[in-house]
Amino acid sequence: MRATLLTALFATAFPVVVASGWNSNACNGAGGCYFFPSFSTGDNFVCPDGSGLSRYEFAGDQDGFGLGNGVPVSKEEFPKTCVNGFVPSPEAQLKLQSRNNQTMYAAVVTTCDTPNPEKYNCYTRNPNPTTSTFCAMYDPSGGRCELRTPPIGG
Repeated sequence: MRATLLTALFATAFPVVVASGWNSNACNGAGGCYFFPSFSTGDNFVCPDGSGLSRYEFAGDQDGFGLGNGVPVSKEEFPKTCVNGFVPSPEAQLKLQSRNNQTMYAAVVTTCDTPNPEKYNCYTRNPNPTTSTFCAMYDPSGGRCELRTPPIGG
Protein backbone atom coordinates (compact mmCIF):
# COMPACT_ATOMS: atom_id res chain seq x y z
CA MET A 1 0.00 0.00 0.00
CA ARG A 2 2.75 2.46 0.95
CA ALA A 3 4.75 1.76 -2.21
CA THR A 4 1.61 2.00 -4.35
CA LEU A 5 0.76 5.34 -2.74
CA LEU A 6 4.32 6.64 -3.28
CA THR A 7 4.18 5.60 -6.92
CA ALA A 8 0.81 7.28 -7.39
CA LEU A 9 1.98 10.49 -5.75
CA PHE A 10 5.17 10.62 -7.78
CA ALA A 11 3.31 9.83 -11.00
CA THR A 12 0.95 12.76 -10.48
CA ALA A 13 3.80 15.19 -9.77
CA PHE A 14 6.18 14.30 -12.63
CA PRO A 15 5.89 12.94 -16.17
CA VAL A 16 6.67 9.27 -15.72
CA VAL A 17 5.95 5.84 -17.08
CA VAL A 18 5.48 3.15 -14.44
CA ALA A 19 6.84 -0.32 -15.21
CA SER A 20 7.24 -3.47 -13.13
CA GLY A 21 9.33 -6.60 -12.71
CA TRP A 22 10.28 -9.28 -10.18
CA ASN A 23 12.96 -8.67 -7.52
CA SER A 24 14.17 -12.07 -6.22
CA ASN A 25 16.25 -10.38 -3.50
CA ALA A 26 13.39 -8.47 -1.86
CA CYS A 27 12.35 -9.32 1.69
CA ASN A 28 15.32 -11.54 2.55
CA GLY A 29 14.95 -13.67 -0.58
CA ALA A 30 11.17 -14.13 -0.53
CA GLY A 31 10.96 -11.90 -3.60
CA GLY A 32 8.51 -9.23 -4.59
CA CYS A 33 7.23 -6.94 -7.30
CA TYR A 34 9.34 -3.99 -8.35
CA PHE A 35 7.45 -0.94 -9.55
CA PHE A 36 9.58 1.90 -10.77
CA PRO A 37 8.80 5.21 -12.37
CA SER A 38 10.92 5.91 -15.45
CA PHE A 39 11.23 9.38 -16.88
CA SER A 40 9.10 9.67 -19.99
CA THR A 41 11.40 12.24 -21.51
CA GLY A 42 13.25 12.56 -24.76
CA ASP A 43 16.24 13.98 -22.89
CA ASN A 44 19.62 12.30 -22.37
CA PHE A 45 21.95 12.63 -19.37
CA VAL A 46 25.09 14.63 -20.18
CA CYS A 47 27.92 14.85 -17.63
CA PRO A 48 30.61 17.54 -17.16
CA ASP A 49 33.40 15.07 -18.04
CA GLY A 50 31.81 14.44 -21.46
CA SER A 51 30.27 11.08 -20.57
CA GLY A 52 26.56 10.45 -20.44
CA LEU A 53 23.67 8.07 -20.91
CA SER A 54 21.00 8.05 -23.57
CA ARG A 55 17.43 7.88 -22.29
CA TYR A 56 17.41 4.18 -23.23
CA GLU A 57 20.67 3.39 -21.42
CA PHE A 58 19.43 5.30 -18.37
CA ALA A 59 16.14 3.39 -18.32
CA GLY A 60 18.00 0.07 -18.42
CA ASP A 61 20.61 1.01 -15.84
CA GLN A 62 18.15 2.34 -13.27
CA ASP A 63 16.42 -1.07 -13.21
CA GLY A 64 19.34 -2.23 -11.06
CA PHE A 65 17.84 -0.42 -8.07
CA GLY A 66 14.66 -2.48 -8.10
CA LEU A 67 16.55 -5.68 -8.79
CA GLY A 68 18.41 -5.32 -5.50
CA ASN A 69 21.72 -4.14 -6.96
CA GLY A 70 21.85 -0.79 -5.16
CA VAL A 71 24.32 -0.14 -2.33
CA PRO A 72 23.13 1.78 0.78
CA VAL A 73 24.66 5.23 1.25
CA SER A 74 24.79 7.59 4.20
CA LYS A 75 22.64 10.69 4.47
CA GLU A 76 25.82 12.74 4.03
CA GLU A 77 26.73 11.04 0.74
CA PHE A 78 23.24 11.15 -0.77
CA PRO A 79 22.55 14.23 -2.97
CA LYS A 80 20.82 17.10 -1.18
CA THR A 81 18.69 17.87 -4.25
CA CYS A 82 17.26 15.57 -6.88
CA VAL A 83 15.97 15.84 -10.43
CA ASN A 84 12.68 17.77 -10.43
CA GLY A 85 13.32 18.86 -6.82
CA PHE A 86 12.27 15.49 -5.36
CA VAL A 87 13.80 14.78 -1.92
CA PRO A 88 13.45 11.15 -0.74
CA SER A 89 13.29 9.87 2.81
CA PRO A 90 16.71 9.08 4.36
CA GLU A 91 16.07 5.42 5.21
CA ALA A 92 15.89 4.28 1.59
CA GLN A 93 18.90 5.84 -0.13
CA LEU A 94 20.98 3.72 -2.51
CA LYS A 95 23.56 4.13 -5.26
CA LEU A 96 24.80 2.01 -8.15
CA GLN A 97 27.20 2.37 -11.07
CA SER A 98 25.88 2.92 -14.57
CA ARG A 99 27.29 1.17 -17.63
CA ASN A 100 29.50 4.26 -18.21
CA ASN A 101 30.72 4.39 -14.58
CA GLN A 102 28.53 7.27 -13.43
CA THR A 103 27.12 6.99 -9.90
CA MET A 104 23.33 6.90 -9.86
CA TYR A 105 21.33 7.64 -6.69
CA ALA A 106 17.74 6.60 -5.96
CA ALA A 107 15.26 6.23 -3.13
CA VAL A 108 14.07 2.63 -2.81
CA VAL A 109 11.26 1.53 -0.50
CA THR A 110 10.21 -2.13 -0.02
CA THR A 111 7.18 -3.30 1.95
CA CYS A 112 7.48 -6.93 3.11
CA ASP A 113 3.85 -7.99 3.47
CA THR A 114 3.80 -11.51 1.93
CA PRO A 115 6.11 -14.20 3.43
CA ASN A 116 5.64 -16.70 0.56
CA PRO A 117 4.58 -14.80 -2.56
CA GLU A 118 3.63 -16.39 -5.86
CA LYS A 119 6.89 -15.79 -7.69
CA TYR A 120 6.93 -13.56 -10.77
CA ASN A 121 3.20 -12.69 -10.49
CA CYS A 122 3.13 -8.91 -10.62
CA TYR A 123 0.12 -8.86 -12.93
CA THR A 124 -2.71 -10.05 -10.68
CA ARG A 125 -0.97 -9.59 -7.32
CA ASN A 126 1.38 -7.06 -5.72
CA PRO A 127 3.42 -9.00 -3.13
CA ASN A 128 6.24 -7.29 -1.24
CA PRO A 129 6.22 -4.18 -3.44
CA THR A 130 9.42 -2.24 -4.07
CA THR A 131 9.33 1.29 -5.47
CA SER A 132 12.37 3.14 -6.80
CA THR A 133 12.56 6.89 -7.44
CA PHE A 134 15.61 8.23 -9.25
CA CYS A 135 17.40 11.17 -7.59
CA ALA A 136 20.59 12.19 -9.42
CA MET A 137 23.64 10.99 -11.34
CA TYR A 138 27.30 12.07 -11.09
CA ASP A 139 30.29 11.39 -13.35
CA PRO A 140 33.45 9.72 -11.94
CA SER A 141 34.97 13.18 -11.26
CA GLY A 142 32.01 14.16 -9.07
CA GLY A 143 30.32 16.43 -11.61
CA ARG A 144 26.53 16.34 -11.61
CA CYS A 145 25.00 15.03 -14.83
CA GLU A 146 22.11 17.02 -16.32
CA LEU A 147 19.21 16.24 -18.62
CA ARG A 148 19.63 17.74 -22.09
CA THR A 149 17.50 17.47 -25.19
CA PRO A 150 19.40 15.58 -27.90
CA PRO A 151 19.83 17.23 -31.31
CA ILE A 152 17.17 16.44 -33.90
CA GLY A 153 17.99 13.08 -35.41
CA GLY A 154 20.27 12.24 -32.44
